[in-house]
Amino acid sequence: MLDLSKNPLFDLNSRTLSVDERVALSYARARLVLRSYNLSISDVQSFTPKFWAMHLDPILPLDFGCFTILAAHLNLTVGTIARYLPQQPDLIPLVKSLLNLDTVGVFLLSERGHGLDAFNIETTATKYKNGFILHTPREEATKFMPATTPAFGIPKVAVVMARIIVDGEDRGSRFFLVPICTAKEMYPGVTSTRLPRRSGTSPLDFSMTSFNHVFLPASALLGGSLDAPTDARSAWWDEVWRIPYGSMAVAAPLMQGLKHVAYIGAQYSLRRHVRVHGPTPVPIMTFPTQQLAVLYAVAAGTILDVWYRSINLWTTASSTAWPWW
Repeated sequence: MLDLSKNPLFDLNSRTLSVDERVALSYARARLVLRSYNLSISDVQSFTPKFWAMHLDPILPLDFGCFTILAAHLNLTVGTIARYLPQQPDLIPLVKSLLNLDTVGVFLLSERGHGLDAFNIETTATKYKNGFILHTPREEATKFMPATTPAFGIPKVAVVMARIIVDGEDRGSRFFLVPICTAKEMYPGVTSTRLPRRSGTSPLDFSMTSFNHVFLPASALLGGSLDAPTDARSAWWDEVWRIPYGSMAVAAPLMQGLKHVAYIGAQYSLRRHVRVHGPTPVPIMTFPTQQLAVLYAVAAGTILDVWYRSINLWTTASSTAWPWW
C-alpha cells in the first residue's frame, strides 16, 4: 500500500478553500493517486489486486470528490473503452492518456428524464454518410449529471450512450466516444451547464450535457456494429456491463472511512477523561456504552473489509484475461 498521506496535496485543509479551489484540488489529487498506482489497461479490464488496492487506499475517504473522479473515470469510462481495444487498437493512445489522467473520462448514460429507466434514453446518433450526427432531441434527453465543464484545465472525453438511427430505423443503444472539451473550452455543438453544489459533499463540477447535431466519425462507435440486436434489453445490459463493478467500487472508501472513525473514536475515548465517583478522572472508554459503540465500529470495519476483499477476488477470477496485451 502506498503512503500518499505525506504528499503536500493531502496535507491541505480543504475546508478553508473556495468551492472551485476544492474542485481543482480534487482533480489534482485524483491525478496523483492514479499516477502513483500506475495502473495498466489489463489492471482495469481484469480487476487485478492492484486495481482494487487503489480503491481501498485509506487516503481516499479524505476527499470523496477525488474518489468520485477516479471511480467513474476508471470503472466506467476506461473500463468500457478497454473492452473494444482488440477491435479498435487505434484507441490505445487515448486509453494511455486516460490512465495518466492527462485526459478525464466521463460516462454519459442517464438523462434528466431517464434515470432508472436509462434503457429508454432519447439521445440519438443518426447514421450520416461516413459518420453519425449526435443530437439531444429535447431538454429531458440532456445527459445528467457527470462533470463535463472545461473550468479546471483538463481535457475531457466521454463515452456517450445514444440510440443508433439508420434510415429512420432505431437499431438500439450503443456507446460512442465523444470529445467534450479541451483544457479551455467546449467542443462545438457540446453544451455543459454546471449544476449547483450539493450540500454536505465534496464539490465537483457536476453538469447537464447536451449535443446539438455534433458530427462524429464512424470510428466513434465503440464496437462498430450497426446491426439491430435480437434481444434489445440483453444487448443493453451487455453494453453497460461495467456499472455493477463501478457500483461495488463505491463502497471501498466508505469501509475505509468506517475504520478511520473507529480509530478516531477509540483514541478520543482513551484520551477524554471525566470524574465519576472519586477524585481521579477516568477515560470515557471505561463506560460500557462507549465501549459498545467503538467495538461495534471496529468489528464492522474489520468484517466488511474482509468481505469486500473476498468479493474483489471473485471479480478478478471471473474476469477475462488479456493474453494479447
